[in-house]
Amino acid sequence: MNKPFKLQIALGSIILFISSCGGGGGGGGSNSTVTGTAATGAAIAGGAVTAVCNGGVGSAQTATDGTFILTISTGGTTPCLLKVVSGSTTLYSAAYSGQAVANITPITNMIVANALNEDPAVSFSSAASGGVPATLTAANINSAVLVVKAALTSAGVSLPDNLDPLSSSFTAANGSKSGDSLDLAIDAAMSAFTSAGVTVNQVSLALKTASVATAAAKIQTAAPSGTTISYSGLSSAATCNGACISLSAPSDDSN
Repeated sequence: MNKPFKLQIALGSIILFISSCGGGGGGGGSNSTVTGTAATGAAIAGGAVTAVCNGGVGSAQTATDGTFILTISTGGTTPCLLKVVSGSTTLYSAAYSGQAVANITPITNMIVANALNEDPAVSFSSAASGGVPATLTAANINSAVLVVKAALTSAGVSLPDNLDPLSSSFTAANGSKSGDSLDLAIDAAMSAFTSAGVTVNQVSLALKTASVATAAAKIQTAAPSGTTISYSGLSSAATCNGACISLSAPSDDSN
């Protein structure tokens, strides 16, 4: 009679131990590794990725296809603000608590600006000295994604419905390999910005206080007088960072 009772206690203790260690898999909460893809339409190869996180920092280098794996220093977890630097290109992104994938692209730069209501460069610098802002939450990020989608749609750039531009894994054009639907949308956005003579940062700042209702009007405030930000097709390699892919024939190789 006594032995079965002791065995039940022992088994119960083991189960509790496994549960407390996360042996059941899944679930939310913070994490100490962030992966993603850095791209401007073309993959950002050899880019320096840095992160300022809750209680830690991290760094990584992007591979030839733009992917990276960043490990946050001991004791640190998401949420994080991320930055990639490659030559004259600097872009920002974010990973809220529990988010494992954080791409870094012109679109994520706009998302961060809107979610935190300020210049992403200022947010990153402030986080480095004073900690990650409390406004870096899943709710604010998700709201910002909707705003940026509305802004780009109004300019003729449609983001794929089945992919989150911030947290969905995607393939960026690299070498002879074509990019996927999200990469094509990034190409289209960069083409629209280049044609209008505006930078990613100018568009990001224009959208930092936008809502879904005002996004279409706000994005146009970044354009010079008499100019409209509008996608009219990828016509040359110069307008899409060497990664032009026909939207009408996404299976073609990069030009």
